[in-house]
Amino acid sequence: MVTITLVGVMAALALPRVFQTYSAGKLNAATDRLRAGLEEALSVVDAKTANGTPRFPSGRCSLRLGPEGWEAATGSADLPCLPEGKGSINDGIGLASTPTLRQTFPSELTINSRDNSVRASSDGMAVLSASDSSLQRCLVLDPVLGTVRLGKYEGGQTGALNLNDCVADASL
Repeated sequence: MVTITLVGVMAALALPRVFQTYSAGKLNAATDRLRAGLEEALSVVDAKTANGTPRFPSGRCSLRLGPEGWEAATGSADLPCLPEGKGSINDGIGLASTPTLRQTFPSELTINSRDNSVRASSDGMAVLSASDSSLQRCLVLDPVLGTVRLGKYEGGQTGALNLNDCVADASL
């Protein structure tokens, strides 16, 4: 009887940590999907067709960050950077609910080819969080270099986003 009680107490103590680790893994995967979508947009604008002509003759494409992930920019004269549904942050991850997404990207983000001196029309940051975890992940885009950086967001879960609160995280 004592053994069963001890096992029960140990399980009760370990269970919250197991759920938190599971939730953190799902949040990391969603953040990685967000990064992959943006990096694909950065690479696809440089792509060529089979005969060697640029896939995007204007040298740019557009997208926007919606609540479910990257989407085609509505009303844009540019071609969309990603096919419909390609930039979803929950695709194949199996999250019970979509993470909360706060962001500072413009309503339409233009991605330029490598021939232009500026790879993106604007900088931006996205912060993903889940209701069952205190962990927050961030993604930052440098418009000049076109680089994407992931990190841990150490700012509050509400209020304005601060780029300085997105710090490097060795686990990413």
